Amino acid sequence: MTKDAEPLFVNLLSTCSATDIALIKSALDARGLHYYFQGENTFFLRGIEPARLMVASEDIVEAREALRPLKLIYSPRVFGHP
Repeated sequence: MTKDAEPLFVNLLSTCSATDIALIKSALDARGLHYYFQGENTFFLRGIEPARLMVASEDIVEAREALRPLKLIYSPRVFGHP
């Protein structure tokens, strides 16, 4: 990623677990990866839609590696896709 270019973010997984969100943040922060949760605040307020983990496309492989050993409750439809 160049200094001026904005990264392209892709949906890696979705979860309805606040515990998962905390574990994911810790694992990705430890590796210095670029990510954010879409709908995290809405999830905590309304609990209707799951929070979606959005990861910079250049970090997707390393993010999967970081999350693989964790015991998460997530939507596998998204996590398993390249």
